[in-house]
Parts: sequence; C-alpha cells; structure tokens
Amino acid sequence: MGNVSDISAAKRRQDPVLNCGAAVSTKTMEEFLRTSQESSKFWEKIVYPAMFAFIVLALYGFFLIYSLTSDMRRVAMSFDPEMGQHMIVMSNSVDALTKDISTMTAQVKQMNANIQNISTKMAALDNLSPMLGELQTMDSSLGDMNTSVTGLDRSVYGLDNSVRDMKWDTGSMRHDMRKMGKPLGFFNKFMP
Repeated sequence: MGNVSDISAAKRRQDPVLNCGAAVSTKTMEEFLRTSQESSKFWEKIVYPAMFAFIVLALYGFFLIYSLTSDMRRVAMSFDPEMGQHMIVMSNSVDALTKDISTMTAQVKQMNANIQNISTKMAALDNLSPMLGELQTMDSSLGDMNTSVTGLDRSVYGLDNSVRDMKWDTGSMRHDMRKMGKPLGFFNKFMP
C-alpha cells in the first residue's frame, strides 16, 4: 500500500488542485483562462468595431431622416397658399395674349394681301416710259417687302402657337399646384 500512496502524492505534487469547492487542476484553469483571453481578444478585434460602426451608421441614418423632414418642411412653407389664384390670373392673361396675337396675325395677313395688290398695280404702271426705271426699282423693293411680311406672318403664327402651348401648360401647372397643396399642408402639420 505504500506504493499507491507514493504515486498519488507524486501526482498531487505535479498537478496541484485549486481549493475552490470543485476539483479543478491548475493546468486546466490556466488553459481556461488562456482560452477566455483569446476569446475576449476576438471580441475586441471584431465585434466591438462592428458595434461602433453600426452605431455610427445609425446616427447617420437619423441625421438623414432629420434632414429630409426639415427639407420637406421648408418646401411646404415656401409654397404660397394663394398660388392657385395667381395661376388663374396668369392663365387669363395668357388667354388674352393669345387672342391679341391672333388678331395681329390676321392684320399681318391683310397687310400682305394689300402689298400684293399694290405690287400688281405697280406692274400695270410699267407702261409709263418716264417713270419706268423708278417703278421697276419700287416694284423689286415691294417684292422684298412682300417676302419680309410673309416671313413675319409665319413668325407671328409660330408665336401664336407657342403662346397657346404656354396657356395649356399654365393651366396644367395650376391644376397640379392645387393637387399638391393639401399633401404639403399635411406634411407641414408634422413639422415643429
């Protein structure tokens, strides 16, 4: 029996047991501590920076949402509540301008017809020999003038079409602004 007690005494000297209520050897405890330190280093290297990055991204997201809501508030405040009335007045003015340009187009066409009539009468005067040279010069000038008036007629007609398009676009814009007023007023109620 002395042999067994010598072996267990030698084993106790090599692998001392900690006195913590459980039979855990010092070697096992050291391995546990080393493993837990490696694990904590892993957390320090990977998880903590990831948590920090997540917090930074969350703060940036909050900033973006705050900026968006403040910008929407500024847009809602910048709309004039009387804009619909102003659009009606502008639409009526464009309508009156369209009518005036149509009248001007008709008058330019009449002027073109009168100039062509004068040109025809001047051609009949070509038989008068003393004034023949002067009348030919005058006739060519009237032909140039007729060409210019025809070009002016086309330009006024194009302007008439452009103003008519402006009138339609203004009416559409007035309609769209009326539709946008209520939602913007709704957003304005949420802003401080």
